[in-house]
Amino acid sequence: MVAQCEVQTLRGCYVETPYGWGICCGDDGADAPHVQVALNWRLGFQHSHGQRVRCWLRREDLRQRSFCAVGACVLTSFGAGVLIGFRAEDNVHEVQLWGPLSKGRHRAYLQRGALLRLLPAVPGLAVETNFGPGMC
Repeated sequence: MVAQCEVQTLRGCYVETPYGWGICCGDDGADAPHVQVALNWRLGFQHSHGQRVRCWLRREDLRQRSFCAVGACVLTSFGAGVLIGFRAEDNVHEVQLWGPLSKGRHRAYLQRGALLRLLPAVPGLAVETNFGPGMC
């Protein structure tokens, strides 16, 4: 397995399983032996409504994963941003980079080495709090 960012949970991460790629949708923490994954393929049955196939796997059966969950704030070698996607074919992370006060936003397609660490928030990102809207 490739060196990973230390995350509390795999929930929201793209993961590779023996059945293909999917998104981890259930993880009770690093001590839990199993995770639930919504695979990228869908059932074609009339009553399935095109829903993703879900499966439970042993944690050690996961082959690789994205740096972090989609929606997570990250520091990259090009500045701070938010992970908005992951391309499994070539392990490229899609990051929305943020300029000061949300100006100068750009989309970047980055290899794992360009992602440095998780951030609690991205400076200039508009947020909703219990006290109302705000800016990081």
